[in-house]
Amino acid sequence: MKIRNHPKVKWPASEYDFQLGIGAGFNRNQAIKNGTLKDAKVVQDSGYPPDQAPYSILLVMKYDKNKEFRAPLLLSDGRDFADQLCKKLKNDCLGKTLRAIGEVDIP
Repeated sequence: MKIRNHPKVKWPASEYDFQLGIGAGFNRNQAIKNGTLKDAKVVQDSGYPPDQAPYSILLVMKYDKNKEFRAPLLLSDGRDFADQLCKKLKNDCLGKTLRAIGEVDIP
């Protein structure tokens, strides 16, 4: 099943409110369309008790030479799924666009 269609993944479509750590002059549409995966990190929401906190994967995307933005990939499953998906992203998706990442098959 493709990542963008997986029931345990809330895919970061273009309308998703990305967490942007960037400065003035940011072209959101250009960054989303042309950005490529630089890194992926499993993170846990700190606003919950540790045993109840949801996991997500923070996609660190590179665009326009060395600029970056971050797109959270929200998950509805535990740490094992998050770790497996993060490993898949790091092994198979570095340098790919969000569109291409969404097309990657996962179990």
